[in-house]
Amino acid sequence: MRGFELWRDQVNAAGGIKAGDKHYKVNFVNYDDESQNTRVQQLYTRLITQDKAQFLFSPYSSGLTASAAIVSEQNGKVMLTTGAAEEKTYQLGNKNLFQIYSPAKQYLAGALLALKAKNPKARIAFVYEDDPFSKAVAHAGRDLAKKDGMTLALDESYSSGTTDFGPIINKIIASKVDALLGGGHYAGGATLARQLHDQKANLKWVTLLVAPDSPNFATLGDAAVGISVLCIPKTLSVLIRKGNRLTSAGHDHAGLLRLERSDRAVQIGRPA
Repeated sequence: MRGFELWRDQVNAAGGIKAGDKHYKVNFVNYDDESQNTRVQQLYTRLITQDKAQFLFSPYSSGLTASAAIVSEQNGKVMLTTGAAEEKTYQLGNKNLFQIYSPAKQYLAGALLALKAKNPKARIAFVYEDDPFSKAVAHAGRDLAKKDGMTLALDESYSSGTTDFGPIINKIIASKVDALLGGGHYAGGATLARQLHDQKANLKWVTLLVAPDSPNFATLGDAAVGISVLCIPKTLSVLIRKGNRLTSAGHDHAGLLRLERSDRAVQIGRPA
């Protein structure tokens, strides 16, 4: 939402959206859908019929977006999707639904390309949450890794709400992998990262979905260091330590380092 608000503020500060010889200011109306399908349809109906919304942003998640799209299509409204990465969402005959995020099958493509540049024969463990989004991402990543000649050493899913990753981490260590890719949503990803550190898995490469991109992830301290998250297909963001401070850095495919998101850095221990 903050990204949308930043865009709105910048556009309005510049005079609004120009169409022909007129300028239009951007105004947002939003509601909490509470991640409920029935509420999504009620609220999108309200946005269109009562609030007179001309364009729509989707809810977060593929399932909720599919529900919202029923309403937007019935009313002929354009909807831009945010966080709806499953391809199935775009195979339902919707004509006014437009994807602005990378599709699920591309989420790990950048990480695998960067990994291949570092270690073309890497042994990889895919460990991911057992939900449609995470499975779609991991399965596509698994196929890309095989295609690129890397070795799939472990393929393991975990239930949503898992709090003990010990047995899975034991399998990761026993598989002698070079890299771990996968994860799911924040809670599981953060717990997995912390327990990987506690069990001294000492992996050379870890890329997780969603979790490392949260400002809260840096509060894990050393458990967060070195864990990357895919931002877009061509960039990778990773937490690094600079003295007593964690900050986020990005790597492009050539391995160049680019500092970014320093506003998300946190103090670890006492300042130097």
